Amino acid sequence: MEAAAPANHVQRAACKCGPPPELCVPDETLLTQFAWRPSSFRIRPRADRGELGLSVLIGRLTVEEAARYVLMGQPPPARQLASAAVRLTTAGDFRRAGFAVVHTPGRVKPGIHATVVWPNTDPIRCPDGNWNTQVSDLFNMCFNEQQKG
Repeated sequence: MEAAAPANHVQRAACKCGPPPELCVPDETLLTQFAWRPSSFRIRPRADRGELGLSVLIGRLTVEEAARYVLMGQPPPARQLASAAVRLTTAGDFRRAGFAVVHTPGRVKPGIHATVVWPNTDPIRCPDGNWNTQVSDLFNMCFNEQQKG
């Protein structure tokens, strides 16, 4: 009998809110992606670090709110905040492009963290962190609004 494969980080962080974690965030929900510079928005997981998806925050967050989340509640330095940016999309935009949005709050049950994974066929057990250029372009095209700090 084979031992079960260890859980990946999407499985470990997936919510226990009730609905399946890949359906917990409704299509109309706004999602925010944060970057310290507008030119540094991530468009693919760092597969060499074992990443299987990209982080987004649930809701329309300001640059300062997103920075505080990233800094675990600490106020961001004004100099860094001035160059930071957020961009927005919806969970439905990702799903229509073939991605899954998995609620991954970790240990914080009502947390605002989610992970966008590819493909949407088995997003909890089998996400693919090796996004090619086409998948990265699809991810990037889902965003429709950007705000600077």
